[in-house]
Amino acid sequence: PGYRPMAEIVPFNGVVDDKFIDYNGYFGTVIEFKPMEFGLLGQESQDMVVNAFANALRRISLTQSASLMSFEKPFVFDKYIDNEISKYEQLVNNVKTGAMTDEELTAREIVFEERGAMLEWMNEEEKIYRTAYYLVIYGMKKDELDTTTDGIVASVNVHLGAKRLTGKELYIFLRASYDKYYEENEFDKAPFEKRAEWTMPDKLRFTFKNQIVNDKPRTGVTMYDFPINVGNAWGYDLFNFEGAKTVINFYQMSKLTAEKQIDKALIEMRSQEGKGFKDSQKIEAQTQVETIQALLQDIKTGNEQMYNVKMHISCEQKDHSELQSRINEVGFRASNNAGKQVDSFLALTPSRLDGFDVIERGMGTSALAASFPFISDLLQDENGVMLGSNAHPVFINFFQRDNARVNSNMIVIGKSGAGKSFSTKSILSHLAADNTKIYICDPEKEYVGMAAKMHGGSIDVGNAGNGRFNPFHIYPAMKDEDENGQEYDDTFESHLRFLESFFKIVMEGIRTDALEALNGIIVKLYKQRNINKDTDFTQTKAEDFPIFDELYQLAKRSYEEASDEFAKINYRVLVTYLEKFASGGRYSGLWNGPSSIKSVENFFVFNFMTLLANKNAIVANAQMLLVFKYLDGEIIKNRDYNNKYGTTRKIIIVIDEAHVFIDEQKPIALDFMFQMAKRIRKYSGMQIIITQNIKDFVGSPLIAKKSAAIINASQYSFILSLAPNDMTDLVTLYKNAGGINKSEQQTIISAPRGQGFFIYGPMSRSTIQIQTSDEIRKLFE
Repeated sequence: PGYRPMAEIVPFNGVVDDKFIDYNGYFGTVIEFKPMEFGLLGQESQDMVVNAFANALRRISLTQSASLMSFEKPFVFDKYIDNEISKYEQLVNNVKTGAMTDEELTAREIVFEERGAMLEWMNEEEKIYRTAYYLVIYGMKKDELDTTTDGIVASVNVHLGAKRLTGKELYIFLRASYDKYYEENEFDKAPFEKRAEWTMPDKLRFTFKNQIVNDKPRTGVTMYDFPINVGNAWGYDLFNFEGAKTVINFYQMSKLTAEKQIDKALIEMRSQEGKGFKDSQKIEAQTQVETIQALLQDIKTGNEQMYNVKMHISCEQKDHSELQSRINEVGFRASNNAGKQVDSFLALTPSRLDGFDVIERGMGTSALAASFPFISDLLQDENGVMLGSNAHPVFINFFQRDNARVNSNMIVIGKSGAGKSFSTKSILSHLAADNTKIYICDPEKEYVGMAAKMHGGSIDVGNAGNGRFNPFHIYPAMKDEDENGQEYDDTFESHLRFLESFFKIVMEGIRTDALEALNGIIVKLYKQRNINKDTDFTQTKAEDFPIFDELYQLAKRSYEEASDEFAKINYRVLVTYLEKFASGGRYSGLWNGPSSIKSVENFFVFNFMTLLANKNAIVANAQMLLVFKYLDGEIIKNRDYNNKYGTTRKIIIVIDEAHVFIDEQKPIALDFMFQMAKRIRKYSGMQIIITQNIKDFVGSPLIAKKSAAIINASQYSFILSLAPNDMTDLVTLYKNAGGINKSEQQTIISAPRGQGFFIYGPMSRSTIQIQTSDEIRKLFE
């Protein structure tokens, strides 16, 4: 007695055709918007995003209406937990194929244990909530709703992520629109005929001032006065008030009605002119007239549409006073809806039931779009790993592919002491557990200890005692593209060009004529071994390739047999240079002999510390080239492994302290970084470049140009704290990669240790505090 069925007040009947809400006479579709760090964008970028949203709203026809709404809902981490299980099974499979040892798997198990425990805790013990943003569109005809909804999603997705909700997502939306205290997995247990009932509140009661939903009192208020002039994102403060549910219900006026309303408003304002107002009031009235005149002009020319707009907010009863203060602070005025809480509840429900017609406000498309409440630092990629947090847990999948993310390359920049090493090692700890092979060029012996704890491998590239690179060893190369984008294999010719670059470094100062003679001898050298452009380099062994002793002997023989004096001079020069590389020469230990590098481990470090300590930039640059060339072959091997076993193992190349390898006179290593960045994306790969010295990346116009090209070929940038005097160089580097505006510069300068400014798309930017458990830290500290 005294209770009535919930269906009598809830306006919908359920979901039909898996994509429409059925309102018994009309239908609704729902679009969820992915928020962005709007405040970090410059004014021009902000305007671009808002204009895209305005164009989307213009697709809503005169026969349709809509609700722009936000409310809190709980994070559900079930998919992330399932992903962890799947990722671990991939590593177990790698052990079965022999691509990973039991010891390597054991070292990575701690990462899975820590990630899984954190996910379970957030899923079950410590619920975490986020603000979700939606546009609900109402109409009589399903086909017209389809066209409008899909058109809006397509039109905003270039600048603002959006997706249409279907199936279970629609039911969850309806349930969450009432309150945030629910368990999503309960839906899966509900019989099909009970699904609509599951979305409704269990209990609902109204008092003079409150709506009591499932025993939790809330207060609903309605805006009756809006500020005349507002900027971009004027809805942010009201749509993102903690614990609030906010709705703007709107429908389009006809052009004739809009013009009549504006004409009437202008007549009333002008009739007030000349009356005894203060100067400030006269200026305000004049500004209002000019604003409305401009709107009328835009409506007449078809650039604007006019909407009847009503805005409502509900919050928990305890937060009502604070909400009223917030509303007043941003220039609005609100009615407490005393005695009207039933009407307020219905107006806040996703439907056409909004009875507050007395307080409708006319608003143009641009002003409505400028409400743009979709602002958050939320970054939660599907299949990503939790690397830290901002206002929410941050999950990143560096190998995600969509319209905005086209590769996996990353730049890490930060001054000494900013947490660059800690952040990078934290990221690599997670990536190492995600079915990857990781290779690191390490100039300061930073990662050798980590490799040991991961049961990986390392070699000192300044000492051939535990591994040698033979410059004449030809590895299967990543394919290039012609001007039409078609791939072609020029492995042999490519290696000849590589050798020319190599010898330009190690034979510094050699005459051009002598170098050209060397190119000819090298072709003969390979011919002696029956190696040419038709050789299958996937089948060759290290012993199949010539070595420096053979080149030295061939140069001597060419000198002895030469009859032309000019040629004889060139060959004599070559013999003199090549003595350093043949047996007994000072470089013979490094490069004279078959390649003997073995890097079967899944975490491998090329330690350059000894080599760089000798202050021999020539040898360091040459070894860097050889390491990159070797990695070309490893990338091909990884692709072949994936093809053979039907897996998706990724390969990651890390260049730590990259500025150390930059030589202004011989920017060949920089060229290789750029070429790697371009090519590796096609081979399930990622290049990570780490530096603390920005100035070395902009040292000369040529260096700056190549460095900017690397950044443009990198999807991600993680920029930790930098000194103010580094900002000019940083802005120069990122000039053609979306830029770094004043607000972003200040964020970077003032960042605490371990916090990075993260760029993951032209208009996708966030701040992340890297957080790693004590157990995972033991892998690298």
